Amino acid sequence: MSTGQLRVLAELSFDNRDRELGVVALEQALHRLLNAETKHYAEIAAVLRLLVRKATARKAAWPHFKTATRLLDGFSAANAPFGTDELQWFLAEAWNKGVAAFRENLFDEAENWMALAFSFTSFSSALAPWREELNDGYQVCLRMLNEMGPRSKAGDWGKRMSQRILEADEAARKRQRRD
Repeated sequence: MSTGQLRVLAELSFDNRDRELGVVALEQALHRLLNAETKHYAEIAAVLRLLVRKATARKAAWPHFKTATRLLDGFSAANAPFGTDELQWFLAEAWNKGVAAFRENLFDEAENWMALAFSFTSFSSALAPWREELNDGYQVCLRMLNEMGPRSKAGDWGKRMSQRILEADEAARKRQRRD
């Protein structure tokens, strides 16, 4: 089956409420796209987005985000194979998942998702304004943790997130030097 046929099978499966078959078809399509001699990054991004949307939990979506970042790691911000819209979508989805985890007091999970969102800002200079927005949201989270009192682990979480933000900034600087 071609990747196009697998995507059609996935759509039909979802339409008929067979989520499991749809996910398997999308994963097969992704596997073929990733292993193709010539990479079609727009198709890869589209399949990854579908897999994220069809994930039943944040944990199930995580590997698809990591696949996206692994694909992007070898590129500079000037030649990233995903367009700004795709990158912005992954950034926003990761941030929203982090906020949801934060609201559930799952701070380690929130940290992972939020740091991932920050990392997407390094793949395109067009996302620089988003970095400031994310930083503002991060500051709100720190204030909320501080209001919870000393048992909130605000200091530890803040230090770890600050380190991860610095790592994302360093990655962005390295990408800019490649340009």
